[in-house]
Amino acid sequence: MGLEYEVIASYTNAAKAYKNSDATKAVANFRKAAELQMTSGKFQQAGKVLMELAGIEEKQAHVKNALKAYTEAADCFLADGSVPSENQALLKVAELSAGEGDYLGAIKIYEKVSAAALESTLMKFSVKDYFFKASLCQMVECANKGDMQPLDHKLESYKEQYPAFDGDRSCKFFESCMKAFEDDDVEAFTGHVSGYDKMIKFDNWTVALLLAVKRTLQNGGRPQPRLGQPDEPILEPCGSDEFDLENIPNLA
Repeated sequence: MGLEYEVIASYTNAAKAYKNSDATKAVANFRKAAELQMTSGKFQQAGKVLMELAGIEEKQAHVKNALKAYTEAADCFLADGSVPSENQALLKVAELSAGEGDYLGAIKIYEKVSAAALESTLMKFSVKDYFFKASLCQMVECANKGDMQPLDHKLESYKEQYPAFDGDRSCKFFESCMKAFEDDDVEAFTGHVSGYDKMIKFDNWTVALLLAVKRTLQNGGRPQPRLGQPDEPILEPCGSDEFDLENIPNLA
C-alpha cells in the first residue's frame, strides 16, 4: 500500500510539474495516476485527477479528449457517491457537448442535474440556471430544424417542475425569442437578446449559442455548422456588434 501511494504521488507530482510547460507529459502522468487510483478503488481522488487532466485538455482545445476525461471523472464521482462533484463534472460535459453541436446530449445533462438540485434545499437556487442553459440548447436545436414547438414544450415542463420558473425573466426571454424566430423577425430577436444582456450579462458560451440561432434566422432558417471542430477552440470568435452588446470579448 505504501509503495502504491508513493507511485501515485510520483505521477501526480510529475504531472503538476509539467502542467505549465509540457501539457502532453502532464496529461500522461495524470492519466497514470488516475488509473492507479481507480484500480485501488480511490474513485474520489481519481475523479479529482481526471478533472485536472480534463482542464488541461480543454485549455489545449483538445475537445474530444477533454470530454472523455470529464465524463470519466463524473463516473468516478458517481462510484464514490459524491453527487455534487459528479454534477460539477457533468456540467463541463454539457458545456463542451453543446460547443460540439450535441445539444440534445447537453440538454439531458442539464435536466439530470436540475432534477437532483430540485431535491436539495441548498441547490434549488441553481435550477433556473440549468433550465436556462437547457432551454438555450433546445432553442439552437429547434432553430436548426425550423420548429420551435419542442422548446415550447420544454418551457412548459420546466414551469411544472419548478413553478418559480414560470414568469421568471429567463423564461419570458425564451418565449419572446421563440416568437421572434417564428415571425422571422431578426430585429426583434436581436432586441430581446440585447435587452436581457443589459440586465444580466451573458457569458461567451451563451453569446455563441445565441449567435448560432440568430445566424440561422438570418439565413432563412437553414441550420448553421456546429460551433467547434475537433482540436479547435470550442466557441467561435465573433464580434459584439451582432447583438450590440458592450464589452463582450472575442470567443477564441
